[in-house]
Amino acid sequence: MAGNVREWTSSPYCPYTDPAISNTARVGRGGCWNNVNATLVRGAYRNIFVPGFRRIILGFRCAR
Repeated sequence: MAGNVREWTSSPYCPYTDPAISNTARVGRGGCWNNVNATLVRGAYRNIFVPGFRRIILGFRCAR
């Protein structure tokens, strides 16, 4: 998952302390080509992305 782009997921983004929060933001996982911090490249790293967000650091993977 590290190297090219962060992976857009279908998981709603909410704080771990309050998983009942519902919003339209989604989780982006992993690292991308422009990360300089090793923590950001981990597959467990998650970030918030809102629908409509477009940048070259974000992509998706087709999986079942």
